[in-house]
Amino acid sequence: EGTLRATRLLANHVCIVASPSLLSRAQAPATVADLRAMPTVGYRSSEVRIATWPYLVGGDVRTVEVAPVCWASDGNALLDLVLRGVGVGYLSRFAAAEHVRRGDLVVLFPEVALPAFDPVYVVHAPEAQPSPKVAAFRRALVDVARELEVG
Repeated sequence: EGTLRATRLLANHVCIVASPSLLSRAQAPATVADLRAMPTVGYRSSEVRIATWPYLVGGDVRTVEVAPVCWASDGNALLDLVLRGVGVGYLSRFAAAEHVRRGDLVVLFPEVALPAFDPVYVVHAPEAQPSPKVAAFRRALVDVARELEVG
């Protein structure tokens, strides 16, 4: 109806990650192309199937085709599969950040630029004066988003 507003919360940067347990069982890939030989996990829904992982070389987009050993239709389930060592994952950096900090995940190819997913937005009614609870909730979302984007 055109009455809703979308406020950008954060960029949706991407990382390629694996669990230490997977890397102890399988040789860590030396190049992005080596991911073809690694067990990977992929995202799939009724609308989308992600088995082509893009990356940038000198500003040019290149891709690697992976053959996921397991699929998930939910980002949290995908993250859980990676944490359990099922395969390498191509994930939103904000979802993986805390696990990377704790050492539960290892970022592969941190020097390789990856195109970002679409940004994360909060959608809300364009109220002139939102209720104090709604205003506090929006501020909390923005604060969390800033922390995630920096992390």
